[in-house]
Amino acid sequence: MKIKAREDRTAMEKELYDGEKNAPGRAEALAELQLPRYGQLPAIDLYLDQVISILNGTLKPFFDQGEDKIITGAMVNNYVKHKVIQAPKKKRYQRTHLSCLFMICILKKIFSIGEIAEMMKMDAKEAEISAAYDQFCQELENALALRFSQGPLKQETDEGKQEEEREQDRLVWSCAALALANKLYVQKLLHDRQQKEKNAMLLPPLEER
Repeated sequence: MKIKAREDRTAMEKELYDGEKNAPGRAEALAELQLPRYGQLPAIDLYLDQVISILNGTLKPFFDQGEDKIITGAMVNNYVKHKVIQAPKKKRYQRTHLSCLFMICILKKIFSIGEIAEMMKMDAKEAEISAAYDQFCQELENALALRFSQGPLKQETDEGKQEEEREQDRLVWSCAALALANKLYVQKLLHDRQQKEKNAMLLPPLEER
């Protein structure tokens, strides 16, 4: 039992060390992230395993510690079942599917699948999807570059290190508050859009007014 406990502790310490060692690399990868634009996505239809490979390969910087994939075939099938994305044609996925799945994989870090489904409804046509996807990629890259390119200040003295820790604590609360405010505002926009659509459905046709 002592040997087993020692092995478990050693494995846990190694995992923690690897996480600390890889953290700067992940921050750098996110700061320099370049997502493929709609026109750069494969023009040919893809099978599900090819879609999964592209998504997991491109979105590695978004993986949580210990996570080896961000999406699986079962997840994609579930999104199709619940009409978050359109069903594939003859089990082949097109660029419209792939671009939507890119956004879903990233957005599900913050939003529920139901909320993401509402976002997907806003741009249903291919021309709208391609424009929305490219805009999303650009906005995300800009935000990540702005946030992750700002490295923490290194202090040499004990007093300086204590101030650095306090500043990092303040930054955590500040970013958490801003993230919450942005999420609540997106939810408000989605609610307003839903309400507008409901009101439009209640209006009688123009010829009856």
